[in-house]
Amino acid sequence: MLLLRRMAALDIDHNNVRRIEPEVLRDLQNSCSGCESYRQCAVNLDGDAADQAWQDYCPNVATLNALSALPWMMRSHD
Repeated sequence: MLLLRRMAALDIDHNNVRRIEPEVLRDLQNSCSGCESYRQCAVNLDGDAADQAWQDYCPNVATLNALSALPWMMRSHD
């Protein structure tokens, strides 16, 4: 699923989001499933996942950026 790949690229732990903010994850999933930029997102993730171009087309940009600013949503690198 592209959403999980985007979250991983942003170092957001989807399990933390699911546990702490399940409604937010559900909203992200709903928005992503109806997105018309699916192919563009896939190409972006398959290429340079760090490329910020996704912020121009992703309907979840504001929520994903907000989650990435929360330290308890980040993946553990232990």
